[in-house]
Amino acid sequence: MKSIIIIAIIINIINGQNTDIKEKEFYIAVKQNRNGVGKLEQLIKEISDITSINYGKYLTIEEINKIIEPNIEYIKNVKDYVEKRNIRCDILGDGLRCKGQIRDINKLLNVRIMELNINNKLIYISKKNYEIPKKIADYIDFIDGISNKIYPMTTKKVNIRRQPLVDSGSVSREVLMRVYNLNPTNIYQNNSNPTSVGAIEYEGNDGFNNDHLIASEKENGVDINPISPEHTIGVVGTPDMESELDVQVMYWGASNAELWYEVARNWMYSWALDFANRDKIPEVISLSWGWSELDQCSVTICDNITSQIYVTRTNIEFIKILLRGTTIVTASGDAGSPGRTNEGCVSYNGPNGWNHINAIFPGGSKWVLSVGATYLIESDNKFNYTTPICTTNKYIQCANGLFESMTTYEKTRWTSGSGFNHWDTTPYWQKEEVKNYLEQNITFPDSIYYNKNGRAYPDVSAFGHNCPIKDQYGWDNIDGTSCSSPIFAGIIANLNAFQKSRNRPILGYVNPLLYKIYREDKTTFNDITTGYSGCTESRCCSKDFGFHASEGWDAISGLGTPNVENIKRYLVKNT
Repeated sequence: MKSIIIIAIIINIINGQNTDIKEKEFYIAVKQNRNGVGKLEQLIKEISDITSINYGKYLTIEEINKIIEPNIEYIKNVKDYVEKRNIRCDILGDGLRCKGQIRDINKLLNVRIMELNINNKLIYISKKNYEIPKKIADYIDFIDGISNKIYPMTTKKVNIRRQPLVDSGSVSREVLMRVYNLNPTNIYQNNSNPTSVGAIEYEGNDGFNNDHLIASEKENGVDINPISPEHTIGVVGTPDMESELDVQVMYWGASNAELWYEVARNWMYSWALDFANRDKIPEVISLSWGWSELDQCSVTICDNITSQIYVTRTNIEFIKILLRGTTIVTASGDAGSPGRTNEGCVSYNGPNGWNHINAIFPGGSKWVLSVGATYLIESDNKFNYTTPICTTNKYIQCANGLFESMTTYEKTRWTSGSGFNHWDTTPYWQKEEVKNYLEQNITFPDSIYYNKNGRAYPDVSAFGHNCPIKDQYGWDNIDGTSCSSPIFAGIIANLNAFQKSRNRPILGYVNPLLYKIYREDKTTFNDITTGYSGCTESRCCSKDFGFHASEGWDAISGLGTPNVENIKRYLVKNT
């Protein structure tokens, strides 16, 4: 489910001793106060509007939970019932985080939790779905963390023959500074209130290596601190390339930021509920993970609910995170508009036709900044690079390209994700751009295959091809929107630091602002006009499977890639 995942896993079941008395954590989504949900949505709209008197007035988690608080009897009845079965629970606003011995959880939820070894990490999971006890069923939407499937990650090393117009060079930090107009001398530091950016991983990944991170920083001309233990959440084991990629590119645009790293125990809802309720969280986070919006129940088995309910409830947790001032940046996916659930371009003529085009979650959520991936077009230009990675590293040759195109199977052997989500309506902040795009004289899929009135994604794009990282084997070029997402998260962190230097609010839910900036000053983004999202990681499909890039905003590249100094110029004049 990572943007660069391979869905083939081998799980070895271990007959561990005394598994029944080991402890496991899970989460209960208690039915919500719908009036409170409406208030949260109105608040985030006001707080993210630079013309509002409430702009940037972020809330504490205590204030948020007071608004969203469910019927107190719901929480009390569920908590009392569960704790009488020897399982202790903490109240997290409208949810419960519970922990107990496996034998007690098995009895409570009628499951059989087993001990599994995945990538040399012990995971506790039930292959059978849970059953909510009848006495508390009316108070609960669903339970998360009992029967979640685990998908270990692998890297995407794209070893392809040289393709016409594709720059074979690496897109290092110095290349980013050049192409995205980010002045390396404009570094804003506030030691008493530093900006922060973090990478979020999910179980199946092992971890990162601080020595590799420091080596990458030095090669890229940066000298900052490694990720500290207090900013490392979860169990971190042997480094994997996915995590190494995330932490080694997110500092490129934000070399003065505090870096964070987290390995979440469960899937999106559990992680988001937990994250939103912590005392201290980073100001920007990057999630390079995702799976079909329609197929969330293949990740977290949910017989008693639908994928739509799971997505809707998780989106509310995202709103809570945004209300605290944290920007959520996500990858748009690596298998084009068909997605990984339709790699083979299978046609479907049912009432919805949605297995042609499968929106990704969370990359298609309107509460995240969704990032697509570009490659640099080959150029004869030569640049006088100064950083070691571009001048003395014998394994890396830095790119010389000036202009970008969207990654697609024909050029990079994988395709940047894009499309329209299934259940939302088009958010107010992108209605104008979506309307103009759909009225263009270009080929679109048949309207039965996508929700043209939905939220369109990605919002923006960034490098996703030939991203150089340091690992235990040396230097590698890695591909994927899992490079694009942390790159853009670092750029948002840089903009946050700039805002702090002016005593202005950090950007938080940045989507409405970025679209407004683009609408009023087109020089703030580099327009990407070529690309097609109807391919996957396996092949290219017919016209009914994807969208074409165009001049202006499009459903392949979004607003385009950033011109950072021009965005700062706008912020000075308007915020």
